[in-house]
Amino acid sequence: MAYTEAFLRNAWDEIAAARGPVPMAILLPKELRTQIATLGECPLQYMSGRLLDCEDVLAEPVCSCAICSGAVPRDAVSLPGGCSEGRHRLLMRVVAGVASEFDPELYTPGAGELSGIVSARFAAARQRRKEQRASARRVVRAAWHVRHLEASKKRTVRVETLRTSMGDTAFLEMVQEQLDRRRDKVAAGAVPAASLWQQTQRWWLSREGRRYHVGPTPPEPRLVAPVLRRALGGVGAGGTRLGAPLLPPTAVFRMPARAVAGFAAGAIDWNLARQRGLHRCHCSARLWVKVDADAGQRVPRVHVAEGHSESGLDMLDAAAMENLRTGDTVESPLRLVSLAGRVVALTGQESVALALPRPYDQFDTLLRGASPPTSVLPVGWDVTDVAERVVLFIRWTATPMASETLTLEICASEDGAWADGNELAATARLHEELARYHATSAERMGALETILLWPFRTSLRCVASVTRFVRRSYAAFADAAAPIAPFIRRCLEVLRATLAPAAARVAEPALQWATQIVERIAGVVSRGLRIMGDAAARDLRAACSFAEDAVRVSVQHARAALVAVRGRLVDVFVEVGTWRSARIAAQAGRGLLEALRRGSLPLCDLADTAGDALRMRSRSALTAAMRAARHALDVGEWAARKVASKLRFAADFWVATWAALRTALAPEQTPVVRLARVRRHHEH
Repeated sequence: MAYTEAFLRNAWDEIAAARGPVPMAILLPKELRTQIATLGECPLQYMSGRLLDCEDVLAEPVCSCAICSGAVPRDAVSLPGGCSEGRHRLLMRVVAGVASEFDPELYTPGAGELSGIVSARFAAARQRRKEQRASARRVVRAAWHVRHLEASKKRTVRVETLRTSMGDTAFLEMVQEQLDRRRDKVAAGAVPAASLWQQTQRWWLSREGRRYHVGPTPPEPRLVAPVLRRALGGVGAGGTRLGAPLLPPTAVFRMPARAVAGFAAGAIDWNLARQRGLHRCHCSARLWVKVDADAGQRVPRVHVAEGHSESGLDMLDAAAMENLRTGDTVESPLRLVSLAGRVVALTGQESVALALPRPYDQFDTLLRGASPPTSVLPVGWDVTDVAERVVLFIRWTATPMASETLTLEICASEDGAWADGNELAATARLHEELARYHATSAERMGALETILLWPFRTSLRCVASVTRFVRRSYAAFADAAAPIAPFIRRCLEVLRATLAPAAARVAEPALQWATQIVERIAGVVSRGLRIMGDAAARDLRAACSFAEDAVRVSVQHARAALVAVRGRLVDVFVEVGTWRSARIAAQAGRGLLEALRRGSLPLCDLADTAGDALRMRSRSALTAAMRAARHALDVGEWAARKVASKLRFAADFWVATWAALRTALAPEQTPVVRLARVRRHHEH
């Protein structure tokens, strides 16, 4: 430490010149760090003492705790303690190391080199410490994951034991009942702690809770669209016959059980990626599962939603706890989807809502109501680890016969090894089989397109030839007529100038003669129409008077009938009661319709008379007829309003009666809500 004083003075110059806190300020006591501007001179005595403390820290051995040495136990479920390397000690080590290497001849005053070196070394030390702690956290997370798996396996064993003892139907009904009871726990009268309700409200308004305000986001349709068709036949769960027997496989691939589903999905994607135009691929699949129930293995029912993974999809676990058993068959899945290292066999779609995490799910009914917001999501089985055998049936458009179907069998080997040596060799053989079949179909499709499209292409060539001939002929004619075009244009102008005066002399007398003829014909027709209109007006006036009297009498009869019916209905409802008055109301309605029918007879006579009178088409007759019709329409509108009010009363009565009967006789039903929870870790 030959240059200790020089180092401290240069460090003080950089500390005093800095506008903010710098790492070199650790050489000052805490009480002096806020008084740098007022000190003036270098506090050499204080800085020497702090530098000695830094040298003492540098002389101490490096921390040998489990985190710093990288010896975290594999079964640790929390970060081990006892680490003495904090940020303060790291900075003291760095400052002491820089002071031991300081050389005044290599230092440039006023350039801030000491602060830069200390800052860079301190950042590197912090990064090393951060990586050590991150490695320790990965070990702890792996230990927690193992514990979650063990707990999940034990829970699956208990659940499957209960399912076997109760039966599938009774078990699923019990699970749904428990889910509904849990959602309605607080609304049904349970009194939770006030602090839990306040915590739930804060969570509900937080960023995490807002995602439960709406249904899960459906995935992009092109990622989950059905691409597989119905299989040819085979044997399903429980030995049920599904159709024709399986065709002998064209090729067999044996591999570890965990790779079966992903290998089949890759084969399907290879074919679908090579579809072009009319050359389409028709694939179907059948999948067998094998579940080790004693070891806690299960086939989770999952929903596929939009996610932030590389595939753009995310999995949600169905809360209904459905499961498959060994030997069950996933018959004709719609698609094999790969996401987050898992393979899901999609079987359909259903409306699903997100399940609130515990302990907030007991407030679900209070927060979201009896029917939470739902979305329609694809649903399927997570067959990544349980697919024992997959049979693929592949056909192309040009190979539609059953005997031409490419049948691939992908199954798990008994020793858990690749029959072809490794995954690359098996994939190469698969692509070779698929490419050979695709090449045969493509060659046949090319020949079919040539045969089927030959007439159309020939017609197009003929049309193109005719068009080309017409275009060339027109061009040749235009070139030939170009020298005589001015002569033809001059001839047309002379002919137009010669004939124009003659046409004008002939057109004017002809127009005058035609005008006189039209005026005479119009006068004769007008006098005839006036005579016929006067006669029709006299007859129509008498008919309208008769019609007004008939309408007035009909209205009086209808009003009297309505008053009688209304009084009768009121009396019956008061005296007899609601249930017996229904039958009497129906009788009163029939009487009302009969009265209206009788009252409408004069209106029919009025219509016949008006029709006879309107044949003359005179203005006065039409005016009178319109007046009578307007009056008749007013009366009809009044009668219709009365009838509508009565019919509305009867309809409301019957609707209320039927609703009361249905409510009284039908059992109380609660809406069934399909729930899905966010997957937080892999479960078996």
